[in-house]
Amino acid sequence: MLLYTEGLVERRGLDLDQSVAGLARPELAAHGAPLTEWTQRLIDELGASESDDTTVLAFRLLARDA
Repeated sequence: MLLYTEGLVERRGLDLDQSVAGLARPELAAHGAPLTEWTQRLIDELGASESDDTTVLAFRLLARDA
């Protein structure tokens, strides 16, 4: 699950739908990476807004042993 503020995806002059769709790019998939590394990669790749706050919260649900 990924929660984020608009500072991660909203850019002046760019279509918001395209920016949000960019989160689904295959090269940005977590692929089991630690969440701290993955969220930092998202911020690095998408660029944090310089004029707006950027907050990213991610978590995984792990299978519970029976």
